[in-house]
Amino acid sequence: MTDNGVSGSLSASEVAELRRVLSTERFKSYLWATRGDATQAIQLHAWNTMVSGAFYGPLQMVELALRNAVHDCVSAVHGRQWLGDRQVLQGNELRRVEEARAHVKRERKNPTADRVVAELSFGFWLSLFARRYDGLWNAVLNRAFTPTPLRRDLYARLAQLRDLRNRIAHHEPIHHLALSDNYDGALWVLERISPVAATWVSQHSRVPEILADPDRSADSF
Repeated sequence: MTDNGVSGSLSASEVAELRRVLSTERFKSYLWATRGDATQAIQLHAWNTMVSGAFYGPLQMVELALRNAVHDCVSAVHGRQWLGDRQVLQGNELRRVEEARAHVKRERKNPTADRVVAELSFGFWLSLFARRYDGLWNAVLNRAFTPTPLRRDLYARLAQLRDLRNRIAHHEPIHHLALSDNYDGALWVLERISPVAATWVSQHSRVPEILADPDRSADSF
């Protein structure tokens, strides 16, 4: 097995210190994956950090492309201030918009539509593809995607990516997830919003390279 970001062999005291720093609870999944081998668990943690970093670019592109595509599409029908329109959004989403607008104001900035859009979470944009927004999907949102996917399929892909994004943001383990499926899902979404963006990600992302290296795969433990 290769180094995975851990330089040289670790002494027993170094292993113990890294376990303490990472915390017993956090270290559990790594120990379980390596059948109790603490040194390999630390190497797996390093690999987890590396692949998490590699996913930053694809996930960033998906989130930016999605929110901008939705905003442009809905704005074309309902105007740039649609985020405050009760004919477009429902209670929970309206509340999130108000919270985002309030946060922008606390930053002493004018809460323009673009600033509010940037403040809203991936979870907000995901919610717009839930079943309760079927009317919005059929009337407007489906136009943001070519070819147009089934709403439920798009929602499932986005939910998977949202969960991965949140796990990475909170420094949680992702080594046990179907990461190839996650990466393919990111490209699947991007291809339907912007084929150019999908190609750009596929040309620059290190995710396939990292996942293809058997010596760095969590499956090797």
